[in-house]
Amino acid sequence: MIRVLKSFAAKLWLALILLIILGGTFIGTTRLLLPIATEYRLEVQELVSRALGQKVEIEQLTTSWRGYGPELVLGNVLLIDPETGLPSLRVSEVHIGIGLLDSLRNRSIIPRQITFYRTRMLIKRRSDGAVVLAGLEGMEHSSGDSSATFLLPFRISLKQSEIFWENQSIGAAPVRFTDVDFTITNGKKRHQIEASMRLPGEGGGNMQLRADIYGNIQEPEAWSGQVYLTGDQLAMSTILRDRMPEGSAFKTGQASMELWSSWDKGRITKLQGQAHFQDLKLISDRQVNNKPINPLVMQRLGGRFEWQRSETGWQLDVADIEFQRDGHSWPSSSLSPVSGSDQNGPTQLSSGMKFVRLKDLLAIIGMFPLPSSELDQAL
Repeated sequence: MIRVLKSFAAKLWLALILLIILGGTFIGTTRLLLPIATEYRLEVQELVSRALGQKVEIEQLTTSWRGYGPELVLGNVLLIDPETGLPSLRVSEVHIGIGLLDSLRNRSIIPRQITFYRTRMLIKRRSDGAVVLAGLEGMEHSSGDSSATFLLPFRISLKQSEIFWENQSIGAAPVRFTDVDFTITNGKKRHQIEASMRLPGEGGGNMQLRADIYGNIQEPEAWSGQVYLTGDQLAMSTILRDRMPEGSAFKTGQASMELWSSWDKGRITKLQGQAHFQDLKLISDRQVNNKPINPLVMQRLGGRFEWQRSETGWQLDVADIEFQRDGHSWPSSSLSPVSGSDQNGPTQLSSGMKFVRLKDLLAIIGMFPLPSSELDQAL
């Protein structure tokens, strides 16, 4: 019995060695053939277009070997919108890692990972909740859509890139992010996103994003999920540019935050987290009694919060409020506004607050225009 087991083990070990030798020979041969692929740029362009489900134009092509498989390195790449025939995305460099065995089995290029380097992209959330991705570089007047490429069933990354985020539901100008590293891993109906980015300029601040989304983000009311966002030393003048009431702006100030949000049918249903602001200076070009309003300076502002949508409106709970202005600090406070309406009635807003210093409240209100000019002048 022992002799039989020893003989079986020896044969198994020999078979394993042969497999390793054959595998090494196959990989080595593939390595030698890689440079030949660069002579067939148009053929590779066609294969890549099929793999991405979108027409691709490639100016340069090289090959390399990364890990256990070949990699195509494409230079000066254009993705063509199938509806308009116009470029929807320009990328200076694209790396496509090939699933070698899957590609041989299917007689076609099967990517395992695609990485876009140094590209400029617009991510747009439309007012109906659908999300669209498109390129910017040299195509500011194009309405192309590259969303489908980023939803293919494998891992797709952006490196050293620039992203503009536009939320059309609030009508503000896009926010620009630099030094973006973005990865989306797609399943059949699940999309997992990890991203890090910076706000532009010196002291712009850093942000991290994690998201787990189910459904089709290209269609309104067709996706749900969870999103986690954190930011540190964010410049208020940048992040809230074009998002303040007309005539008001933050001259200075930094923010740090940590947010968790839940989404259903393309709409946010719950938002909770904490936010802290320091060294805020709010300016306004308004005048009261023909006199300019003095800037509002706050040394510190922050707290924890939870906002939730309801059938008739929404509710916000803010706790552990910290506020410091003119060297005076509030004791810990809380705030709970509620908004709602009947089916045919007007929207009603009610609120309670544990502590508020009237002088500070009037100073904040005075920075913004009120609906009634008489009330504006009185305050």
